[in-house]
Amino acid sequence: MRVRGRRIAISRGSQRLLAFLALQERPVSRVHVAGVLWPELPDERAAANLRSALWRLRRSGAHLVDAVYYCGPATVSESTYTEGVPVDQPTAGSYMGTNSTDGTSASSMTSGMQHFVGYPVYGWYWYVWVGVPYYPSSNDLSTFLQNLQTDIYSGMPVASDAYEVAGGPHLNGHPTDQTIFHYVETAGWWNYNGEDLVYYADSATTLWSSVPPYSWLDAWTFVVILGGRGYIW
Repeated sequence: MRVRGRRIAISRGSQRLLAFLALQERPVSRVHVAGVLWPELPDERAAANLRSALWRLRRSGAHLVDAVYYCGPATVSESTYTEGVPVDQPTAGSYMGTNSTDGTSASSMTSGMQHFVGYPVYGWYWYVWVGVPYYPSSNDLSTFLQNLQTDIYSGMPVASDAYEVAGGPHLNGHPTDQTIFHYVETAGWWNYNGEDLVYYADSATTLWSSVPPYSWLDAWTFVVILGGRGYIW
């Protein structure tokens, strides 16, 4: 196929993906796409095929599938499944007004977490936004850990808003030469040999094959990555 006058070779699986997405009138969840395109495979295999197709498209330089901006709805959806009140990504994205230009704003993301997680689980609006300074202090780290542990002990996930500056610390598997704004569901904490660690789920597995779906990261690095943005707890 040709993109902007340049001929690009695209695998059969990626061709099927592009054809399917071109017929959709709104964003669709990864689970739905994988199930439709590879119905004969177990869910894990179908999801792996989808990740591979997206990765090959990105590697080709075509940039025909814009998934970076959809991390907000992905994080809300992941959080709802964690809490047993499942909502798909398109529903979350529609409610929050997510778009390819602005992504999902912090206020809209907070509203989404309230609407789809806080209220259904607790019957009232649980979540608030906490900003983190661009250069976090030890007090910011302490406050984050206290808030994270409060939510963990209450059985509620945190939505963290990462600001990964090119050349600086990044979430596991993310390309360090890029500046990335990215939401992740954060739902675990562990102190191992005196070091605080944070556990999070990362929806960027469909963008970069190097990204694990779940990761542990030391808490200080995690808070530094939140610097200039914040989290919803």
